[in-house]
Order: sequence, then structure tokens, then C-alpha cells
Amino acid sequence: GSGSLFDKLSGGGGEKPRPDSGEGSSDPRVYKLNDGDHVQITKPQDHAKCVHRQAPIGPRKLKKVCNMLRGMSVEEALLQCRLSVKKAAKLCEKVILSARANASHNHELAGKDLYVHEIFATKGRYRKRVDYVAKGRAVIKKKYFSHLTVVLREGKPLKEKIRLQPSALQRRERRIAKEQRRLVRAEG
Repeated sequence: GSGSLFDKLSGGGGEKPRPDSGEGSSDPRVYKLNDGDHVQITKPQDHAKCVHRQAPIGPRKLKKVCNMLRGMSVEEALLQCRLSVKKAAKLCEKVILSARANASHNHELAGKDLYVHEIFATKGRYRKRVDYVAKGRAVIKKKYFSHLTVVLREGKPLKEKIRLQPSALQRRERRIAKEQRRLVRAEG
């Protein structure tokens, strides 16, 4: 039949009744009628996002930490941030905590099942600084701010734990143990 989208959604003059507003609706789209005649259509999201704009650090420094954290569970990523001495790790920790709060408060996602689906840094504004170079000249250097974006999703993490390379001492101990096992097999 005829009728505007507003009539169908609000139940006025439409054939279909408006679905129940609220979280318990079986419809994938949730309709909320605000005060007055404004209809807001929201879709339940399976992810939570947080963006830190104009972070006072260069994007290349931030990307090194982002690459380490991508795919980890939220708990493991927070642990890695707390163990790191880098300034970028402290910024990433704040943004991950904020994204986790957004997930539980705004999107009703379980905080324990979240993992870092996306994390990336892009260039923001830049400050101009003077850099003194050879032969008495000076050039303008651009020092960039960064935008840090974190997207969390529910599911199994892609990276379980960070794999650390064994130290030279550990490699030497393994080599000696392997050599001793080989000697024992040769004798027996």
C-alpha cells in the first residue's frame, strides 16, 4: 500500500505494526522513537570502535606498537602495553580501554571475548620546526601528530601470544642439550 517510511515505522497509517523498541527485539533493525516525531533507525553492531585524534606522537612510532597488538585478545594486548616502555604503548593502552568500555556500554558486547580486530595509525596535523643543516642553512621540518583507531570484535583472537626470539644463552643451552642427547643415543 501507500504511505511514507515514517508512517510504516511509527505505526501511524501503515499496515504493519511497529516492532518493539528496545534491545529485546527479534528484528535486526531496532527502531527507537524519540520525543516528538523523529524516528531513529539503529542497527546492532558486532564491533566497537575508538579513535584518538591528534595524538602527540609520530605515526611511524605508533605503527610499530600497532603491528604488535593487531589480532591479540584485549587482555593480552593490555598486558603487552603495560610491559612496554614505549610512549606509543601507553597511548594504545588508553584507546583499547576506551574501546572496551564502548563495547560493553554502547554495544552490549561481552568484554572477555573481545579481540583487537583492527588497529592502525594515520597522519594528523603537523607542527613546523626548524632543523639546522650543513653550510649554515636551516630547513622547515614537519613533526606529525597521529590518529589512532582501534576496532574490537567478539570472537577468537588471531594471535594467541607474542612470540619472543630466544636469547643467545637459551640457544646455546638448547644446542648443548641436543648434543648431549645425540651422544647418549650414539653410546646406547
